[in-house]
Amino acid sequence: MQQPQEGVSDEPCLIPIASGKGGVGKSLFAANLAVSLAAQGKRVVAVDLDLGGSNLHSCLGMGNTHAGIGDFINDPQLTLARLVTPSPLKYLGFLAGDGVTPFLANLGYFQKLKLIRCLRALEADYLIVDLGAGSSYNTLDFFALSSRGIVMATPDALSLLNAMTLLKHFVLRQIGQIISGDHRFKELLDVQRHQGLRIPAGSVDELVRQIEALDREMAEQVRARLQILKPRLVLNQADGADDLKMLTPVVNNLFDKLSIEVECFGLIPFDSAVRHTVRERGVLVRDLPRSPAAQGVQRVAERVVRLWGRDLENSLERLYSDSCGWLQQFSKPAPEEGASVESEV
Repeated sequence: MQQPQEGVSDEPCLIPIASGKGGVGKSLFAANLAVSLAAQGKRVVAVDLDLGGSNLHSCLGMGNTHAGIGDFINDPQLTLARLVTPSPLKYLGFLAGDGVTPFLANLGYFQKLKLIRCLRALEADYLIVDLGAGSSYNTLDFFALSSRGIVMATPDALSLLNAMTLLKHFVLRQIGQIISGDHRFKELLDVQRHQGLRIPAGSVDELVRQIEALDREMAEQVRARLQILKPRLVLNQADGADDLKMLTPVVNNLFDKLSIEVECFGLIPFDSAVRHTVRERGVLVRDLPRSPAAQGVQRVAERVVRLWGRDLENSLERLYSDSCGWLQQFSKPAPEEGASVESEV
């Protein structure tokens, strides 16, 4: 559908946020990242593109009463800019998703192109785009709004495996859009799609070599596309900085098998305050800004402002070192010798 790209000077910086599975805190993170950037004086629009399951309004403490993308798709007279609703927070606008409009989980090709074009035309510094979980074509195509989209995961094997699966489908979707329409490559791509994650190292690199044997120019286009892909991992609900060590095999496997460099961008600690704010329909970084999870999101927002447009070298090592430092303030002191320690539930 399109090549991932970064916004030029007159376009907002688009940050799509996806996850391989639901329940990892993706929408809550998207909402609080948007609020954190707005708190820094940035013009932000939080966009709900979890079509078929829109709930970003709840994470922002807003009602589901606003016209949004569903109305834009169904009414050619509406402009997307008119549908951006001011939020109760300064500098933050909100673009609702499907609301009560059915069947938006299955957008057509030209509908997606129109929506993407209009998103890029919105007046803002940042668009924080909450996508659906999983690997639907909608999610994969909207994740391509940027070459540096965020993938959320939690520090458990299932979540990380699903994140890897999402990125595999994303890479193959990108390759497929380059070689689509040429019957010579269909069988090559089908083999990759059906191998699952237990594919040999160098699998995508071998696919590109097979494409090159048939069409050198096409292979160069694929290599150029893969080279710009720099998806970023944010680990949520972490018990501590040591959970980041789980990302080492993930990053290495994705490079070996998919030929992409994945950057580690943020860590958010587990925090019971999150559940409290969800129950109260609050906003974590606004209502409990000193809580561990809120500070984790705020640090990601600061990194977005400072580092988003750069390639990050040794990203995992640097994130680990940084996380060890700031998480110390939340460490519980060791009990004095002889003192009783109550068990925690």
